[in-house]
Amino acid sequence: MRTVGAIALSDDACSRDLRGLQLALRMIRHEARTQTISAWTLVSPKRIRSLSLRFRRQASNTELSRHRGPPPTKLSNLLKSPHLNLEFSAIAGLCQWIGVLPKEAVPQAAKHLPGIERGERLCYTLELFQAIVPYSRVTLDQLILLVTTLAEQTEWQLGACHECSGAILIDLLGSKSTLCASCEREQRKSRVESQEGAETAFEPLPELDGGSPEALQQSLF
Repeated sequence: MRTVGAIALSDDACSRDLRGLQLALRMIRHEARTQTISAWTLVSPKRIRSLSLRFRRQASNTELSRHRGPPPTKLSNLLKSPHLNLEFSAIAGLCQWIGVLPKEAVPQAAKHLPGIERGERLCYTLELFQAIVPYSRVTLDQLILLVTTLAEQTEWQLGACHECSGAILIDLLGSKSTLCASCEREQRKSRVESQEGAETAFEPLPELDGGSPEALQQSLF
């Protein structure tokens, strides 16, 4: 029985190692940084660099650039771009639907959230989003920052637009707007049109011939 149990444990370990290597290769294809891949797969940085080099040789006809330096650490910096803000809102909703985002808050999510199973779902989410939005600029490192930040629920939170019910990112330390960018634009447009309509409705009457107040005064008899 001990032998059977040892074999089963060994098979589980081998299976997990294989999944980790497959996930590492998948993340390499998404141009993730070495430290990011190692954190999510438990594959050593040395082995990741070896896999990356081998992948480059085998895919010589494919452009592959690995990002260098530290990964992004502040979500608010990325959300300054209106285009990325829209994409992040959409992919965050997809993350929730697929189950990448945990239901409860996770303190220190960057440390406790990484794992092979969640990493597989994370890559699947990015690949699905890229299929829907072919010209998306969201990278895997950025998506991981988005997921870990939302998981902590201290600075940003995933919500729904008050008008269209679309996914939006709510700044818990800022304005806490409940409208998506599209609905905000529509509201601004409506306000401008209303103001222009009001100004047109109350235009002053044209002056009578003579152009002076006296021209308006006529004798009663």
